[in-house]
Amino acid sequence: MDSGEIGRRIRRTLVDAKAKAVERREQTAVADVEGQQAMRRIVIPVMKTIVSVLSAEGYRCSISTPNESARLSFDSPRDAYIEVAMNTANDPPTLIGRTGRTRGSRVLSNECVIVSHPAIGQLTEEDLLAFVQRELLLVIER
Repeated sequence: MDSGEIGRRIRRTLVDAKAKAVERREQTAVADVEGQQAMRRIVIPVMKTIVSVLSAEGYRCSISTPNESARLSFDSPRDAYIEVAMNTANDPPTLIGRTGRTRGSRVLSNECVIVSHPAIGQLTEEDLLAFVQRELLLVIER
């Protein structure tokens, strides 16, 4: 292969990489806005309702909303949580769910995609509730 062909192919790769970076930044910006709206419109209200129901059932828990996420934390089991957060580092950007809990001296954690761009804006209460119910079984099992 001659050096001219190598140069053309490498320059084409550089042009493609720049175009993909621009596209990724645009996609991330749109997904971030959709994620913030989903957090305000669905995630935080549903998580607050879940905390109310759990509290009424005798589970000591609370909700916090740091940095565009919502975390349901439990007093017992100690250090247990269910969290929903926007992850723009993924390609495509995603709304992810994280769960953490302890079993004896072991710390167990899960992370899963709840919904990915471009469907973040179409997140439903049912989608979120299905995730929380599934993870709640792991967190409160004795």
